[in-house]
Formats: sequence, structure tokens, C-alpha cells
Amino acid sequence: MYRHGGITPTLIVCGTRKTISFLMIESENRNARAEQLIRLATQLAQSRTVGEIDLVVLVIQAWVCPARVPFTIQPSKDPNRCEVLVISALDGVTKEQKLLLYACIREPNGVLADLRPLPVPALVNVEGPLLRAFLTGYRLVHGSLATKP
Repeated sequence: MYRHGGITPTLIVCGTRKTISFLMIESENRNARAEQLIRLATQLAQSRTVGEIDLVVLVIQAWVCPARVPFTIQPSKDPNRCEVLVISALDGVTKEQKLLLYACIREPNGVLADLRPLPVPALVNVEGPLLRAFLTGYRLVHGSLATKP
């Protein structure tokens, strides 16, 4: 699918019982994405299918552009933008977060030809709130269900 177009944001949850993935609808902003993740966490915890969470991964497509001070243009509108595949992961045990970036190299006809690893810029904070919100929401609901008979 990604080879010929865009990628649907995908959440992958690896648990002690099962690994499951969700295709997510596009969100207008970070708050809407957080709400969506908390709803998914609640539903997943109530299903009792995953067990304890070992790893949560969010895969999205984005645009990046050269850093500028002051920030004057959105990356999606920058003529020097680069399409990237963003993989953000949160370890459910250690709480360590990692961020991987891959430049999407496309043929002139738009077909994806290669993914090239990019360094994460030093100023980028990989400790984002979205996966933490998911994990916290899941654990709150999962923990409350464990105490019910």
C-alpha cells in the first residue's frame, strides 16, 4: 500500500498474550490523536486479549523540512520538504521511547523505491505524550478490570 501512495497511521500493540494492530483515521491535531489513542486503549483493555503491554508502536507518514529560526512555514508547505516514515515506539516495561525516521525515496511515477534512515535531530524530543497516554489509559482500565470478580 505504501509503495504506491500514503500510509494509514497504524498502532501496533505487542502484549504478553497477543500482538494486534489498528489502522487509525487521520486526526486534525495532537489532542484529537490523543483522544483516539485513549479510546483505543480503553477498548483494548476491556477486550482482555493482549495481556500486559510490552511494546507500543505508532507508524505515521509526515513531512519534514530544514530547521529554521524563527519557524516560518509548515513542513507540508515547504518547497524543500522531505516525505518521511516516522516510527515511534514505547517500551511498556522500561518506559523508554525511541523515534526512527526514514526518508521516502520515490520514483518519478510516485512509486516508493527506497527508505533511507535519517538521524533524529538533536533538538527533537522523542519523549512524546501520545504513546504514554495510550499506555496509561490501557493500564488504568486493565488494572481496574483485574480487581473485579
